[in-house]
Amino acid sequence: MQSLKIETVRALTGLAVLVVVTIGGYAWYQVAYSKCRVPIAYDIGTVDPRFNIKNDAIKSALADAESLWEDATGKNLFTYKSGASFKVNFVYDERQQSTNEQHSLTTILDKKAGMSASIKSEYNTFTTSYEALKKVYQANIATYEKKLAAHNAEVEAWNKKGGAPAKVFASLKATGSALNTESIKLNELAKNLNDLAQKINQIGDQGNKAVQEYNKDVSAFNTRYNTDKEFTQGDYQGDKITIYQFDSPNELRKVLAHELGHALSLDHVQNAHSIMHYVMEGKNSAFVLTSDDLAEYKRVCGTR
Repeated sequence: MQSLKIETVRALTGLAVLVVVTIGGYAWYQVAYSKCRVPIAYDIGTVDPRFNIKNDAIKSALADAESLWEDATGKNLFTYKSGASFKVNFVYDERQQSTNEQHSLTTILDKKAGMSASIKSEYNTFTTSYEALKKVYQANIATYEKKLAAHNAEVEAWNKKGGAPAKVFASLKATGSALNTESIKLNELAKNLNDLAQKINQIGDQGNKAVQEYNKDVSAFNTRYNTDKEFTQGDYQGDKITIYQFDSPNELRKVLAHELGHALSLDHVQNAHSIMHYVMEGKNSAFVLTSDDLAEYKRVCGTR
């Protein structure tokens, strides 16, 4: 039996490391690799509905995995045939359940991150408004205080003289009234500033709580999932391929391509970027065959 295993090392960004580990060993290849009987007819077998994947999507992933080998070798290596004895099965257990739970929690964390970003944006908007209004207030209050000081000085000077003439008195009275009106407007402006400051503080508190809650959830997520653990992701057993876990369509293509390679009797190779390497790093390995993959094919299958 050849198997594909995955070592899950997941942070909030969502990247996983696929680890392919061999079970079965060299003896199996000694018996099988000389045969390389092609084309291999395959069919989709049992698919647990909890994978939430349709047969058309499975056929598409299989066609991509099949074409990966056939396009590179120029050979007809596989063929989809309804009723073929060689089956590709999808068996659901705690491995896929764990992956689904990670997806759900990641969605929740992304939503909370979006809420935090929204709160931050609102906070920045109010802060910008506050700073602009503060500049207006400071400029107006400085002008007002100069006018008020000048007016009070003139009033005091006339008082020392025993009073102002009627015309001057009327002018001073009008100026005082205008200053009172300006003072009322400045008080309203100050109130608006205080209201904005209070709103900013409320949003700040809300943002801090959101960040604290988010960080707490991330910590819990990492404690639960950001640990090195290995489990069989898929395996090949002579007359069937069994898929146990995948977290994206692209990952499924890679798993299927790897297991189809084993169906050809290919062994693992040393190139870390190869489909047939025992460790496939999802973030680095492209969906292409390397020269090492093709060399292993040629070693096993020759020109067939």
